[in-house]
Amino acid sequence: MIKHYVKSGEYLSLIGCNYGIPWQKIWDDPANAAFKEKRKDPNILYPGDELMIPIVDPAEYPSCATDQRHKFVISAAVNKICIVIRDELNHPIKGIEYIIDITGYPQIKEKTGDDGMVKAEVAEDLDSARLTFPQLNRSYVLEIGQLDPVGRITGVQQRLRNLGFDPGPIDGIIGPLTRAAISRFQSWKGMPATGRADKATREALEKTHEGRVLGLELEDEDDSAEEPAPVGQEKVEYSTADWEPMPRFDEMEE
Repeated sequence: MIKHYVKSGEYLSLIGCNYGIPWQKIWDDPANAAFKEKRKDPNILYPGDELMIPIVDPAEYPSCATDQRHKFVISAAVNKICIVIRDELNHPIKGIEYIIDITGYPQIKEKTGDDGMVKAEVAEDLDSARLTFPQLNRSYVLEIGQLDPVGRITGVQQRLRNLGFDPGPIDGIIGPLTRAAISRFQSWKGMPATGRADKATREALEKTHEGRVLGLELEDEDDSAEEPAPVGQEKVEYSTADWEPMPRFDEMEE
């Protein structure tokens, strides 16, 4: 077997393609049982994940006579792009044209379904594509294989960004922008707006973003509940009683 460490942007079918082996053989190999239980989705890996690549014997073909022309047919594996487009009220945007541009392949032109779904079959080693909605005057770069597990803070930030809640840089840090984005998402889902990436919030993110919950363990603990005050400064608590309302314009002196 070959030990492989996952790199940024890799997903299992891409890894399998690079080794010339179907991804299912890697996923189902007993040597990867712990990895399979940890990740639970072959499309969402994390840099540094360790995989064992089984050695597969070359396929055997019937004997062929020399000095003759022969045709061999190889079935090419494909992946599917599936994206749901929704408006600000969470309603699917249906019946609008979308265009998918992939370098080296014919342009794909279709319309979203009643569920707002964008669908396309693409090469299994695809790393990026451009999705354009001419009627909405919007264009997006699809970064295939770049989504981190929701158990990582970067995975939380990526899902927030994809759902329209700007978390700031995708840096794995729960800073003010990320906390604010989490709070807005929690309010949108009717949850207490704590600004914390706890397990319930991550499961809600996963359910909203991917349509299912895998029950992954938290790999990055959210320690944002209490921020230490800067060295040499005292933490100050404020209440609404500490503030006086601004006067109305008709109350201001000339």
